[in-house]
Amino acid sequence: MSARGREGLAIAGVMVGMESERAAAATVAAAPPAPRATSRSRVRSGRSAEVTDATVGPVTGLIAQMLLLAVLATIVGLSSAGWVVGVTSGVITDAALFRGLSHSRTGRLNLAGWVTLVRATLAVGVAALVAESLHRHGPVTTLVSLAALALILDAVDGKVARRTRTAGILGAQFDAEVDAFLILVLSIYVARSAGAWVLAIGAARYAFLAASWSLPWMREPLPPRYWRKFVAATQGIVLAVAAADVLPPAVARVALVVALALLAESFIRDVWWLWAHRLMRSSGAAVEDAPTLRRPAAPPTARRGPVRTGVATALTILAVAFAWAALVAPDRPSALTLTAFLRIPLEGLTLVALVLVLPVRARRVLAGLLGLTLGLVVILKMLDVGFFMAFERPFDPIGDSGYAGIGMETLSAAVGKTEAKLIAVGLVVATVVVVTGTTLSMPETRASRLGPSPRWVPCG
Repeated sequence: MSARGREGLAIAGVMVGMESERAAAATVAAAPPAPRATSRSRVRSGRSAEVTDATVGPVTGLIAQMLLLAVLATIVGLSSAGWVVGVTSGVITDAALFRGLSHSRTGRLNLAGWVTLVRATLAVGVAALVAESLHRHGPVTTLVSLAALALILDAVDGKVARRTRTAGILGAQFDAEVDAFLILVLSIYVARSAGAWVLAIGAARYAFLAASWSLPWMREPLPPRYWRKFVAATQGIVLAVAAADVLPPAVARVALVVALALLAESFIRDVWWLWAHRLMRSSGAAVEDAPTLRRPAAPPTARRGPVRTGVATALTILAVAFAWAALVAPDRPSALTLTAFLRIPLEGLTLVALVLVLPVRARRVLAGLLGLTLGLVVILKMLDVGFFMAFERPFDPIGDSGYAGIGMETLSAAVGKTEAKLIAVGLVVATVVVVTGTTLSMPETRASRLGPSPRWVPCG
């Protein structure tokens, strides 16, 4: 091949290489739109994940509420009115919860929120029973039992939130709205016998919300007050006791009047605080914002993992159930039925109201004394059951104590001295276990053994 031919081939090769480089550059330039599509898909998947997380709690709550209504329909019977009120209450509650979760930072319920959702489910059952009682004599025992359990869990969800350090605005709002709804339906039930004025107890919260729609200054955040929580708990306890119809009508009306007066004082104080700060803002004066609550940082050794927190919550629920059973357990063998344990321990509700008033240290001392007393009550009930089975009479602590020696001799003659001594030691150990168990079953006593709870401090 001549030199001129070889130069032509070289020029052609260079041109082909330049064309391939241009094609590669064009390919690289066209590639960037792919990452944009990937980022958009990631955004869509993130949003769908948030929506999925926000629907878990409401959907679970709706299923649980429908199951509770089905159980109530099987046990006590529900008419169309009871079903309509129950289903409507459940749908509205779960829809509001979904809206709150979809706008929250986490988008999902924490452990305390699940406890509050259980309370909301119980409140839906109470609403259905109240609607049922408007046209026929409803099951008072079941209604009050559900309401009492919801009131007891009101103290549990707050403690769970503090222990797990998950207290937040959404949880507080959810808890407050469940309280308001339960108080509303209980006031409707009690108003039939006590008078229409009792409806003011249940309507107060919703009147406050309605006023805030037209008065923007009432939407400002309020400073946290322990008294407000105490007043809310008092409303539920007084209404539950009045619904149980165990007090004389005059005493029940006096308790309701006192509860309404406490509620009015609490609302008037909040409205006055908002109005005073509105005037200060309009005048241009410096106004401090309502303080928010935070907890001091806990040391690493004091932080609990999810397993330990779940175990502590389960033990607290078991402790409450044990104390409940000890209070309502009958002292006669013929009365030992399942329905006997479904009644409401009104003395327990009274003690809960008393505990809410006391400071932390006095509360723990009272819890220890109550646990010791409850243990002695359980022992006396067991002795009563035994004496009714043997002698058809209850146990007399004064008159029957002198027969302990005779009983020991009779037992020794029947089974032998060694076996009799072992039985006596077993009875002593069982007594100590019962007394210790009831004392430790008090939540405040268990909390003191775990160490002092960190205090809420204002910040802002």
